Amino acid sequence: MTLSAPEWTVLVGGLRVLDQNYDYSKHGVFTDRPGQLSNDFFRVLTSMGYEWVPKAENEMLFNINDRESGTTKYTATRCDLIFGFNAQLRNIAEVYGADDGQ
Repeated sequence: MTLSAPEWTVLVGGLRVLDQNYDYSKHGVFTDRPGQLSNDFFRVLTSMGYEWVPKAENEMLFNINDRESGTTKYTATRCDLIFGFNAQLRNIAEVYGADDGQ
């Protein structure tokens, strides 16, 4: 596949909210409406309202905790983390996560 960075980013985000993961896991499904195409993945990914905390028993997984309540809202993988960490991918994710990014 010769996808550009924006194409790869939107493909992963779209598959995540559509709840289409390899092993049907819920990691990276950052939405309360799984199966409905939305920009929820990018909104959660770029929100400062959440904190990424590594799971103690598995360094490849993260809990996405609400900063106010401290409760775990979602779980994520390192694959999801790269969209928030890498400058180019983060920039693309912020565009897709904008109010008019749907």
